[in-house]
Amino acid sequence: MRKIKGGIIAAMFLVSLLAINSVSAQPQPTVVWVDDDFDALTPGWGVTHFDKIQDGVDNVAVGGTVHVAAGTYTEQLTINKTLTLQGSGQPTLDVSGFVG
Repeated sequence: MRKIKGGIIAAMFLVSLLAINSVSAQPQPTVVWVDDDFDALTPGWGVTHFDKIQDGVDNVAVGGTVHVAAGTYTEQLTINKTLTLQGSGQPTLDVSGFVG
């Protein structure tokens, strides 16, 4: 009886490992949208739609585009991949910082 229980537990463990490994990561979107008016009720929230520029930068694929709607975004940005930041209209930027 003990061997059967041990075998069942081992089999369950192996099945759970296979299930975990079979879940593939979703690819990052190539285009995301940022608007300071977006919130959790916005369709695509947390996937392609964000209220902070940094969240858009973090979630877009390398070489992708982050579209930023007019608004006020007070944040520090870290951009560590190639991407396009596209502002709507004629953006006014107040930028300070360093590249490194």
